Amino acid sequence: MIASWARAGLGPTPVRTAMGIRVPRWVLVPVVLGVAALPLLKPSGPGNSSPVDIYFAISIGVAILWAGLAAQDLRLPYALATGIFMVGGAIGSLAGPYPREGLLALVQDLVLLLWCGVLVNTARSPTAFKWIVRAWAWSSVAWALLLFAGVATGNAAIAGVSDRTGVRASLTFGDPNYAANYFFLSFMVVMATRTPRNRLLRLACCGALLGALALTGSNGGLLSCAVGVSVVVLFYVARRWGTLPLVATASFALVAALIVLAMAQALPIEAIAKDSGIPLLRDSIGRSSQSAQERQWLITETIDLYKQGVPWGLGPGSTKPLLQTQLAPYAFQTHDDYIESIVERGLIGAFGLLVLIGSVGWRTWSVAAKPLSAEFAAIFPRTSPLAGAVAGLAVSASYYQILHFRHVWTLLAIIAALFVWGRRRP
Repeated sequence: MIASWARAGLGPTPVRTAMGIRVPRWVLVPVVLGVAALPLLKPSGPGNSSPVDIYFAISIGVAILWAGLAAQDLRLPYALATGIFMVGGAIGSLAGPYPREGLLALVQDLVLLLWCGVLVNTARSPTAFKWIVRAWAWSSVAWALLLFAGVATGNAAIAGVSDRTGVRASLTFGDPNYAANYFFLSFMVVMATRTPRNRLLRLACCGALLGALALTGSNGGLLSCAVGVSVVVLFYVARRWGTLPLVATASFALVAALIVLAMAQALPIEAIAKDSGIPLLRDSIGRSSQSAQERQWLITETIDLYKQGVPWGLGPGSTKPLLQTQLAPYAFQTHDDYIESIVERGLIGAFGLLVLIGSVGWRTWSVAAKPLSAEFAAIFPRTSPLAGAVAGLAVSASYYQILHFRHVWTLLAIIAALFVWGRRRP
């Protein structure tokens, strides 16, 4: 059974859709609950554990039991890339000054990879897959409405408001950027699955998710959403009108983005937001320069750490304590997956990240650009929002670490499941 997991489903040949597989309820229920509970990260427990991890642990356990009882042929996508990434982290941890923090990060890597595997193998049944994605779509709207209620009633515990982040809401994520990323991906899932099928109700759900994203005050979240929606539009133009209109649209979008960027630098937008008297604008757009400066400090400090380090890395989780030891002016954990991979996990970890990026990109393109089988196309009438979600994540990874976001691995699992089980056979 372990060998079948290690096969990892990495081959280029399309895998036959397992239409005859029925996923037992005792396997499906904890998986669906885990997806619905993705935002439930507070209160946090030891080792950065969260309440949602209870569902993860149960799901992994029952999935392994089901696989053993039913002799299932299991798939574990992204195993090769994550394995290389973890090897880099293990070497850096053993050689670095903080092996305990490194071990914790490796355990998190493994749990998220196994969660991804559970989702992929459960989703071999179209019925089970439908339950999983609808659980995400509907629960995300419910979480958005809960956030609205918390903000409207001034309930700081529900809204996730703290002195550190001002009025920016984070729900139960503990970080507004984390919450914004979740609502962005949820918006894309709703678009891809057309859940609910009633157009007016779906528009209302999309509005709720975008409103929740706005309440987080995350400039990065809004940027990721803009990138994701742009990718969806480009896919639509390409499919409807062809290559030439696609090039024209992409060129227009690029010019428009440059004009907006120039206007943002020329006009006192940040000062207007800061003096607007609107707390959300003050704590988001009004502090853009401060946020950019802080990130620049952190990048500079982290690069200095790398220059002081070794090719095999300093070990996962070591950036913040090392910066504190050196009395750096901005001592925080790396806010960048790209920099983190090489500084903390060395050249091996950076190579693993490149393999993971290639693996995700290949699967996403195969799913978004090619037709699905009828059963899975009914679940995902549109696949371009999945490509938009991945494009937004690529941007997000440059200003905070998303590889330990549980909902990110849930999205990667959905893409892998469509790649493994859902592609139309020639």
